[in-house]
Amino acid sequence: MENKMDSIQKDVAILADNFITDKDKKNFVIYKGQKFEADIAYIEIYHKQRNQSMLWMII
Repeated sequence: MENKMDSIQKDVAILADNFITDKDKKNFVIYKGQKFEADIAYIEIYHKQRNQSMLWMII
């Protein structure tokens, strides 16, 4: 059991190292299956929602 936990912790550490480096510590999200800066992803989501809301107002 302890070996399995060590293996999982090692895998998580590798994942963390590949996901964010020290030079680009920013807020990231997974959006459309890829790593995005949170601000960029949220702006795109907001614009999509806004456009859909405007369509409902027209109809």
